[in-house]
Amino acid sequence: MKQGQSYCINGALFEVGTPNYQMPEDYVSDDPLYYRGDLQRGQIPEPFWFVRQALKVRSTYDNVGLFNDDPETTHEQVLELLKSSIALVEGEMEQRSAQRTNECAA
Repeated sequence: MKQGQSYCINGALFEVGTPNYQMPEDYVSDDPLYYRGDLQRGQIPEPFWFVRQALKVRSTYDNVGLFNDDPETTHEQVLELLKSSIALVEGEMEQRSAQRTNECAA
């Protein structure tokens, strides 16, 4: 999760306050180091869900850990993934805000 001053994606999310609770055992994939890629929203903390959604748009990976641990993954790709994740959050927030505005106007 952390090596020197560097963090993996998951470690960085935990470092900034994402809850790190014990996930149910049936969430683990065939590789015990990684959780299943098909977990739905609400089954994993929201920051991880948004990162997974961004990852699915940008690559064939469905698991952040596998993407992060791939020797071919570059630092730039990790930063772009995080930027894409933030854009997804911002887009959802804007959509919800617009819905509330429309509901109040109705």
